[in-house]
Amino acid sequence: MLLRSITKHVKDQNWFAVALDFVIVVAGILIAFQITHWNEARNNRVQERAYLERLSSDLAATKERNSVQVERNAGLMKTTGITLSSLKSCALKPEDEASFVYGLYDLGRYNLPEFVDGTFEELNATGNFQLIRNLELRRNITRVYQDVERINRIDRQVNDRIIPKVNYVRRYISFNHAEFKGGPLELDRDAIEMDFEAICSDPVFFNSVSSITELMLAVDGLTKSTIIESEDLKAAIDEELDRLNK
Repeated sequence: MLLRSITKHVKDQNWFAVALDFVIVVAGILIAFQITHWNEARNNRVQERAYLERLSSDLAATKERNSVQVERNAGLMKTTGITLSSLKSCALKPEDEASFVYGLYDLGRYNLPEFVDGTFEELNATGNFQLIRNLELRRNITRVYQDVERINRIDRQVNDRIIPKVNYVRRYISFNHAEFKGGPLELDRDAIEMDFEAICSDPVFFNSVSSITELMLAVDGLTKSTIIESEDLKAAIDEELDRLNK
């Protein structure tokens, strides 16, 4: 319809009408582009909020999982501490037997900090990370996840240091696994076969247990740091969500 109108005006040499028709065409195209831009921007904002909400949920799950790990580590450190003190004094009190056994049994059993990173990986894989407009927030998100990657890379280093020491300890002790029910600390020396006097007088044995404990404490420190980082990042994301929702 508009094309026929332009053609007619050209034939009639009605240049004002021709110019008006072109203005209408250009205006229509610009309005269409603007509407498309508005819709795209609106969709981007919807996606931005959705990604931020998912990141916030991932960080909450990260804190929860690592908090459980910290509680477990606290129990390990307690029993390992009793193991070390018993070896150092070369005396094993009856009330400490269960903790002593568990301290040796769980020696070197550690878990690196967990991080729920599904949303972050999706943002990077899809190229949607740029949807988060707050540049400082993007930097903080990237920094935290880079820290997680660095922590994951030390797993082999920790293993390489722990395994030889665990192997030395296990040369002198063996466990009666039937005694381990996974319940409360109610084990006694029947759950372990060892020459207590021999191992407590062996400085290499004590140093091996001590070194493993130090490494486990270091891993626990990383876990606690991960909790703090995830809390701080979640707070920043939640603050950005509050701003976007106003």
